[in-house]
Amino acid sequence: MTVTMKAILVEWRVMREEKLQVIAQTDEYLIVEKPHGLPTVPLKRAPEGDSLLTAVSRSFPEVLGETHEGYTLHRLDTATRGVVMFARTSESFTYYSAQQKSERILKEYLALCTFSLAGEGYPPFPHPLCEGETTVITSRFRPWGKGRKEVRPVTDLSHTASRMKGGTREYTTEVLMSRVDSEVVSFQAKLTNGFRHQVRSHLAWAGYPIIGDTQYGGAAHDELQLYALSLTLYDRVKEQYMSYALEDIDSIRSQL
Repeated sequence: MTVTMKAILVEWRVMREEKLQVIAQTDEYLIVEKPHGLPTVPLKRAPEGDSLLTAVSRSFPEVLGETHEGYTLHRLDTATRGVVMFARTSESFTYYSAQQKSERILKEYLALCTFSLAGEGYPPFPHPLCEGETTVITSRFRPWGKGRKEVRPVTDLSHTASRMKGGTREYTTEVLMSRVDSEVVSFQAKLTNGFRHQVRSHLAWAGYPIIGDTQYGGAAHDELQLYALSLTLYDRVKEQYMSYALEDIDSIRSQL
């Protein structure tokens, strides 16, 4: 039975206390698991609606900061499940925001995909993906479609009009492809700089849209099969690199 986004949000409202999973807590930051179907921060069209930020703020009000997105250090798409980082002070927010902008925070994702030719608006993909090999996918991005709800990669092979609409910054997704069965492949994706829908658009461009991501041509499924598995950062207080991951990361991988 298909589970609608509305049903997921209703379930979240009923069980929000049980669903809030704090993976790590320090004086400077929190690492929290975001479930499928919950916005990371309040949506602009529904500022009073539920979000991970508002849920976390019930126990840790300091994360609200002074802006719409509070001390949220990075966001996940509503449909994506995974780890999200919040700062607890303005000083730590400034520090870790700078770390992120300088690409010093590593994020790892897992995506389950099936093959499908890239749709409209994509430039030629520069190289095929091969099982067991790490490939670096790089592009700029531009908004796409009605309401600018999607994004498309922009490269030197894009049409002139597309290049003019694209930004100047390049975004890189490092992917490792593995075969799950005759139809499904998995991708371990790593990135240090992130753009909206980056992993989703890059994989769709490569011909492997994520299962559940019908927006980008993926096969239908109750939940988007994209997981923000872990992040690695330099903890300035402990003076060492720290890695934080979903608590059931082994269970997720064992299902592949």
